Amino acid sequence: MKERARKGGFFYTKNPIDCLTIAANTRFIGRRVSLPLPNRKREMAKTILIADDSPIIRKMLCRLFEVEEDYDICAEAANGQEAIDVALKHRPDLIILDFVMPVLNGLEAARELKKIMPDVPIILLTQHANLGTALLHSDTIVDRIVSKSDAFDLMGHVRSLVPA
Repeated sequence: MKERARKGGFFYTKNPIDCLTIAANTRFIGRRVSLPLPNRKREMAKTILIADDSPIIRKMLCRLFEVEEDYDICAEAANGQEAIDVALKHRPDLIILDFVMPVLNGLEAARELKKIMPDVPIILLTQHANLGTALLHSDTIVDRIVSKSDAFDLMGHVRSLVPA
């Protein structure tokens, strides 16, 4: 059974004959073909939904996850209502919401999402670090609040909420 991975055009197959067939096919000449490592079980990557009204922030977050083998972006949203609609369609393993968004802000969207998907962890991104700690103590709708200035710490929070 052949599976096309989402990153880099790699093809994974359990059968060495399939690997040769793929490599011999002229459409795939010049592309890398690899076999899974023995004794290593390839599991599906955890899926993540990113919602932020800034396309620059969304792109930066997508790039952050592109290098991670164990996490894939399943969808993006530009506002809170779109985040809810996309989450219902894609059923992500984790949701990252911006605090300030049009239509529904991140906190309002998180409330609705927790009603629909109570087991899906939610990370709220905010530019206001001190607001984040106040929200975390007053409202337990979101699982983590991360300042946008600490975006490099985001992967640590993701790994602790949805281990690969």
